[in-house]
Amino acid sequence: VASDYLPHLTFQVAQDYLQAISEELDVISKASGRSVSILKSEVDEISRAQTLPEMLERARIDYRAPLDLAATGFDDDSFDLVYSYAVKAHLPDVTLRDGASEAKRVLKSGGIVAHSIGLQDPYNKLNGGHLIDFLQYSESVWGFLNHNSVQHNNRVRASQHLSIYTDLGATVLKTHVNVDQASRERLRVLKIDRRFDGLSDEDLATVSLAMVAQF
Repeated sequence: VASDYLPHLTFQVAQDYLQAISEELDVISKASGRSVSILKSEVDEISRAQTLPEMLERARIDYRAPLDLAATGFDDDSFDLVYSYAVKAHLPDVTLRDGASEAKRVLKSGGIVAHSIGLQDPYNKLNGGHLIDFLQYSESVWGFLNHNSVQHNNRVRASQHLSIYTDLGATVLKTHVNVDQASRERLRVLKIDRRFDGLSDEDLATVSLAMVAQF
């Protein structure tokens, strides 16, 4: 099952992803334990599709968009894995918490959550490339600056993302954080908003997080 808050997927995008997959069959084979020849035959079969619905059907993908991540409507204990890439930085704080609770509900016992999350200032190209300058603003100022019709951007830090899951009883199995050294230096001159009081310099200067946790 693949989901999105709006139906962004097009036939061309799906074809591009399929091409990218076809170029990584050796990697996928090692990770999945399936032979390259079998994987190639499946990719070839999917690539014969002439429309997006046909491609999704051949790939056995149930694409649902829009979908409310906090109220998916799926049955309890019905999934093995909940995964996202470059999504959680764009969800309101309350949706992050409610979405994690929903993931716990739909996952089977021992189910896995895996997320790749960007934590950098989304407007860094406008402020000299500084990746954490958005941490200086109060909530009201950030709300004004971040008000747009394209996408929401939150400022949740790596430790806070992890706490959302551990507070629900999940065990963090693996993390990979990218601590930006230039941002650590930037903290010497940047006055951070009090919302982030108590967080370490390393946490404040972390610009991406990959996490795997288990319920």
